[in-house]
Formats: sequence, structure tokens, C-alpha cells
Amino acid sequence: MRTSTLDTTILRYGPLKMMIEMVRVLVVALLLSSLVMPMASAHGANDFSIIMRGSSIQPGVAEVMQNDSVTFYNVADANRTIRVDWMGMANTTRGARQSHGTHRP
Repeated sequence: MRTSTLDTTILRYGPLKMMIEMVRVLVVALLLSSLVMPMASAHGANDFSIIMRGSSIQPGVAEVMQNDSVTFYNVADANRTIRVDWMGMANTTRGARQSHGTHRP
């Protein structure tokens, strides 16, 4: 029974073919590992402008994520208070934890 070692492979095929084969195996391994690795996504900072009119607010829906900026423009002849439910607690039985940018326990 004859076993194939690195030395016998080099003797049989030559050093150049062996290097080409090793590079091919390395490229295939890198491609397969890149398919297996999880993808990471990043979120850049967005700037939302919300216009508050007398009878409507535009846009009606804005998906605000971490690191986003929101600017409110009040174009109506009324004072308005903006409350932020930043912990998602507005619909709980303990009541809403809302504030103007600071957390009140």
C-alpha cells in the first residue's frame, strides 16, 4: 500500500503544480468561510424633520432608531408638548414613563 505524502506529491507533479494546488485549496477555503460567517449591518445616523400643522403631523410614521436625530417644526398657532416614550412603557399597567429627554423612575 502506497501512501501519498507531500514529498511524493511534489516529486510526482512538480513544485509549481503543488503550489498552484495549495493556492486553489486556500482560495476555496476562504470563499467557503466567507459564506459561513455572519453578516454585520451598520446603521448610519439619520435626520428626521417632523412638521406639526394645525390638523396633521407629517410624516405620519417615522422609524427612529438609535443615533437618529428628530427635529420638530411647529407651524400651528398653538403650544405643543412632545413626550418621548423611549423605554416602550406607554401601554403597560404601571403607566407611561414619559419625559422630555430624561428618565423619571
